[in-house]
Amino acid sequence: MTEFITRVELNNANSENYLTLHEEMRKEGFIKTIGDSSGNYYLPDATYNYISDTLNKSAVIQKAKKAASKTNKSYKILVTKSAGSTWYNLDKVK
Repeated sequence: MTEFITRVELNNANSENYLTLHEEMRKEGFIKTIGDSSGNYYLPDATYNYISDTLNKSAVIQKAKKAASKTNKSYKILVTKSAGSTWYNLDKVK
């Protein structure tokens, strides 16, 4: 399985706009966690994980754009195809 780490920044947004973004990203299949053998961890705000056997970066960014457009804000998106991640001080999912 391939993981795509996706960061979305909404321009001139408030907390309600980000709540909409989180819900729309969830509907598109993005999750807010990342994991390894030690457990699952919450990603930083407005950072998502998408796991797929079939999609590429272009398809994943299209899904993120669809979700972000529902906020009615302009946005910036970065999608990275992960070859493995490491992290520090993320909150562990309990």
